[in-house]
Amino acid sequence: MKRVLIEDDELARRLVSNAISKECSLIESANAGNGVFQYKYFDPDIVFLDLGLPDGDGHNILKWIMRNDPGAYVVLFSGRKDEYNIEKALNNGAKGYITKPFNKDVLLFHLRACPKIH
Repeated sequence: MKRVLIEDDELARRLVSNAISKECSLIESANAGNGVFQYKYFDPDIVFLDLGLPDGDGHNILKWIMRNDPGAYVVLFSGRKDEYNIEKALNNGAKGYITKPFNKDVLLFHLRACPKIH
C-alpha cells in the first residue's frame, strides 16, 4: 500500500506521519515538482495534497492527477477553510478535504474509505 503526502510544512508532514504510522507509511514530498514525480513513480493508492506549495498550486496538481489518473483517490489537506477552495477541490475530483489543524480520525476515515487499499 502506497500513500503520498505532498505538504511543504515539515511539522505538518511529521504530524500526519505520526498520526497514521500504525496504519501505513507515507512517501513524503515537500513541493509540487517532487510530489508529481513521486506520484508518477509510485502510483500511490491515496494522496494527501496541500493546496499551498512553494512551487505550485494544489488545485493545479489535483487537476493534473485527475487528468492522468481519473480513478485517483486524492484528499486535499489545507489550512484554507473557505467554501470556495473546498468546493473547487471537490468539483475537480478530490475525494475529501481536510482542514488544518487536522483530526487524526478524519485522516483514518479517508485511509479506510479508499477503495484501492482494501
